[in-house]
Amino acid sequence: MKKLTVFLGVFAFLSMANSVNAQVTVIDSGYCGASGNNLSWKLTSDSVLTISGSGAMADYYWAVKTPWDAYKNNIATVVINDSVTTIGHNAFGGYINLTSVTIGDSVTTIGDYVFLSCSSLTSVTIGNSVTVFGSFAFSDCSSLSTITIPENVIYIGNSAFENCTNLQTVNFNAINCTSFGSGSGSYNKVFYNCNAFTTLNIGDAVQNIQSYAFYVCKALTTVTIGNSVTNIARWAFYYCSNLDTVNFNAINCTSIGTSGASAFLGSPFTTLNIGSMVKTIPNYAFYNCWNLTSVIIPDNVISLGESAFSACSGLISVTIGNSVISIGNTAFGNCSSLISVTIGNSVASIGNRAFENCNNLTSVIIPESVTTIGECAFQNCNNLISITIPNRITRIESYTFQNCSSLTSVTISNGVTMIKNRAFDNCKGLTSITAHAIIPPALGDNVFLNVPVNIPVYIPCGSYNSYSKASVWSNFTNFIDSLPLPKPIITQNNNLLTSSAAHSYQWYFNNSPISGATNQTYSYTQNGVYFVEIANAEGCTAKSDEITIDNVGIKNYELRNTNYVIYPNPTTGRLTINCEDKGACPLVKVYNVAGQVVYTSTVSALSTETTIDISHLANGLYFLKVDNKMFKIIKN
Repeated sequence: MKKLTVFLGVFAFLSMANSVNAQVTVIDSGYCGASGNNLSWKLTSDSVLTISGSGAMADYYWAVKTPWDAYKNNIATVVINDSVTTIGHNAFGGYINLTSVTIGDSVTTIGDYVFLSCSSLTSVTIGNSVTVFGSFAFSDCSSLSTITIPENVIYIGNSAFENCTNLQTVNFNAINCTSFGSGSGSYNKVFYNCNAFTTLNIGDAVQNIQSYAFYVCKALTTVTIGNSVTNIARWAFYYCSNLDTVNFNAINCTSIGTSGASAFLGSPFTTLNIGSMVKTIPNYAFYNCWNLTSVIIPDNVISLGESAFSACSGLISVTIGNSVISIGNTAFGNCSSLISVTIGNSVASIGNRAFENCNNLTSVIIPESVTTIGECAFQNCNNLISITIPNRITRIESYTFQNCSSLTSVTISNGVTMIKNRAFDNCKGLTSITAHAIIPPALGDNVFLNVPVNIPVYIPCGSYNSYSKASVWSNFTNFIDSLPLPKPIITQNNNLLTSSAAHSYQWYFNNSPISGATNQTYSYTQNGVYFVEIANAEGCTAKSDEITIDNVGIKNYELRNTNYVIYPNPTTGRLTINCEDKGACPLVKVYNVAGQVVYTSTVSALSTETTIDISHLANGLYFLKVDNKMFKIIKN
């Protein structure tokens, strides 16, 4: 003991000499390698401990002291030089005066307990080669305020940063960290009790965020999910009780949490910002995020996964962008406060139970783009007042509107051919049904169970006999056959016009009936305006939209000029323009008959050919302008 006291006195003296004379001397040195002398250590009078050499450091479990243990309270800085590959277990645990650590670029592993309880540690620089943070590696470093997790890290051990009570910012750059601790729940507390941890920045290269990664980070207020994240495992942000804002920028994230195990379970964030490049909201993404009140799905998103916002009990309004094609099963199921939903005009499918138990929902406009609505999609929406089924729907699935007890009116399009079991069961508030199909849709079991049979059922003109004799429909007692027949549709193939099916037909040219033109098809011979009037067996009529014909006498030929070849003409949409010389037709414009520019395209100066697509334009006559030359083209 006397020898140690004398030695510490010398250390103190030399430290004073350093402050006066700026002279740094070696206090002690030795070896610390896993293989003996492959690594050496040196402690200097400026309180810096330097590890040098090549390879791995020895491990120092509790019964084995480090060779510099006698100086542990005098070490302020640790420098791990390049070529060192591992920092041994418990190498610097409990060094209460350690303030700064620099870890060289060759280090791959930071062992267990390496900096445990270094309560004065404020600065840590970690090289990019680190792949492993051992368990409790920086636990109880109560002065540490910022940490950066390098991009090559694949493993972070249990409680690696537990009780870092002053840690405020984590820059998480690990691209594919596959293990966050080795346990679950309370045994996997990587950032547990980091009560000052408010900001998490997840780098744009990060792909995976593991289970319990930021478990019970109670001070965390803002999370930004980077562009490359593809997986956020269950309970990743479990009970981050002060989380307020999530910025979700993951372009093609395919997995967030699981059924009953939300990534954000218990985290009461109120603001969700979905980035401008995001394509998919995956299954269970924001399941049970009960404090969300409003969600806007931007136009760049294509699909909403299963249960993506299910059980968001505080959600009041939802706007679904115009690029979304599918709404997954139970996507908004059990959103009991949901009042308003706006569905974008590209949605084709609404999944099973998509809005089930949204019992405050009063109105939904289903766009004409929708072709399928799944079973129980609006089941138990007992405040829903009215619903219109789009024309492209052919079948209403079982239980779709069951128990919508406030529903007063239903409009069923003429495309519906079947309504399955209990689709409108217990919709006892219905005061009218409007059915546009001439042929009554086939009905499954108990479709209108508990619906009053004396309410008016509006049906197409002349279809009373069909409905009054049809199975189940015949239970209703108040049919009103006053609806116009569905508008006939004309299709064109070369010079042949064809009407959709009806009992009888009359074709018109320039608003005058064409003598003898009473078949389903008509072969035109003149330019002008055509339409067809149809009738059913009861004499009810309906007229089609007009179609303008202006290609009589124009053959399907190539437009040729000294410098250009343009084909095909007429065209159904795609038109090829061939220029004799590169750069000869730099700008292409299409005009309608009113002289308005309806399409513009620029041709590369390095190209002699381009193809334009005018399929979005209505059929008719147009003028193509190429290099101040005007050509007549027909779109049909």
